[in-house]
Amino acid sequence: MVDSSQAASGFLLGIVQTDRFNESASISYGTHMPRADWKVLKNFEVRLPSVNEQTAIANVLSDMDTEIEALERRRNKARQTKQGMMQQLLTGRTRLV
Repeated sequence: MVDSSQAASGFLLGIVQTDRFNESASISYGTHMPRADWKVLKNFEVRLPSVNEQTAIANVLSDMDTEIEALERRRNKARQTKQGMMQQLLTGRTRLV
């Protein structure tokens, strides 16, 4: 459980999604299955800015994720349109003059 007086949950989500955290979490000993070693993770240090700043950072990251998703949808739609147009050109239904 997150103590909201010390840490914003959105900020912590951003931390656990970083490569640095994932590399630390994936260190395991004596097993072939990926799992977090709590003995390693308990030493993972995070500097926490004020809760207000954490919230602001989390909001910016969330807005960026939303924008990336919108751009990916737009890109995928453009790819589908291109594929459809290429299909029409290749089948001869549409001719370039």
